[in-house]
Order: sequence, then structure tokens, then C-alpha cells
Amino acid sequence: MKFLARFPFIPHRPGIHPLLASPIKGEGHENNEIKALPLDGGGLGEGECCRARDSFRWGNAIAVCFLAVIVTLAAAAFAAPTDDIADALVAAGTKQITVDSLPADFARLTKFTRHEANGMVIFADGGPTDGFVRHAQAQYDTSAIPRGGPNMPLFSVAFELASQPDFTFEGLSSALEQRLGTPTTSSNQAGATFRTWLLKKPDGRSVTIAQAQGSDNGDPVTIVHLIQKR
Repeated sequence: MKFLARFPFIPHRPGIHPLLASPIKGEGHENNEIKALPLDGGGLGEGECCRARDSFRWGNAIAVCFLAVIVTLAAAAFAAPTDDIADALVAAGTKQITVDSLPADFARLTKFTRHEANGMVIFADGGPTDGFVRHAQAQYDTSAIPRGGPNMPLFSVAFELASQPDFTFEGLSSALEQRLGTPTTSSNQAGATFRTWLLKKPDGRSVTIAQAQGSDNGDPVTIVHLIQKR
């Protein structure tokens, strides 16, 4: 396949902190409590004062909960794209993948469309779901006799990810290393900079990322190549 053939150097083996309300200070509010005012026609009675104090405390509790929700949503909205993509790759790359589950397994990154081709199922990118995904392609061998012999992979998946200030090869490499451990093999040679992880579960699975030039305009990109041996 043209997309995969562009990279011959890739080896085909395998709490929110609680917030406390500020104390109320001033006349009639010593010891952080609301005291009853004198009953001189305009003040509050003792029962009314207790209700006011309870209402004040409930108001503070609601405000704290509301603030916690906002902080949580903001943290999710500004999550680092490198970690987000690494999580998606690891979640899909470390599970059992079938020819039927493959599009859903990588749905976070692209919309794969399926095409049958004489015992080989080809998945083309029907449109990326992540702004960093330039291209995606996958193939799954469903033939009774493996094409090209027993050493050919059962399936392979490849992504071309655009480099951005907040998403780089180095950043993704570090994020995957935190999740998968030290790469099994790696290289920093010009034109052959890559990291490969040979996974134990599932057996025969490898994940490779490599620096390359984009197929569209030659811009720096990161290639992700996932292979499953038979």
C-alpha cells in the first residue's frame, strides 16, 4: 500500500481542593457567625437569623460545587493533545482487534471506511476525527492462506499526525514511554528516527512511531504504525 510503503525504515516486527468560605467580619459578625440583631422593629428574630445563616451556608456549598464543576470541565477542555492521542493509541493498540471491531477501536482518531479486496480488507480514512490526523489507513488479512507467507502481519494500522507546537514526535514518544515503558528498539539517525515497542499483551503486537515528512506538503509529521503478527 502506498501509504505504508513510504516508510521502509519502520521494522515490520514486533481533586479538587475543598474551598472554604471567607469568614464574615464586621459589626454583628464576631466569631464568623451571624448574630441576631435587636428586635427594634427592623431587625431579625432568632428563628429568622438561623434561617438566614443556614441559607448563607447552603449558598456557599452550592457555589463551591458549581466552581468545582467549572474547574473540572476547564481541565478536560485544555487537556494536552499529546496525552489525549497517546491514551487513544494505547487503549486501542493494547486490546484484541478483529476485522469487525477495527473501525470502532480507532474511532477516536479517524472514521475508517471498509473495502473488501479478495481476502484482504482495506480500511481508508473517511475523515479524521482529530485535527492532528492527516491520513490513516489499515489492512486486515482475512484469507485462509496468509498473503506473502506466514511472516506477513495479520493486520496493520498507520496514522500520519501533523506536528504542531503542542504536538511533536518527542512529546508523543515521551507520553507513550510513560504508558508502555522503555522502547524495545529506537533510532535517532537522520531519516530513520523511530521508537518501537514490542508488546507482550497482545502477543505479537508492535507499536512504532517515526519522524517523517508529510505526504501532502513535506511538513514534519509523526507516523504511528501498529502491526499484529499472526
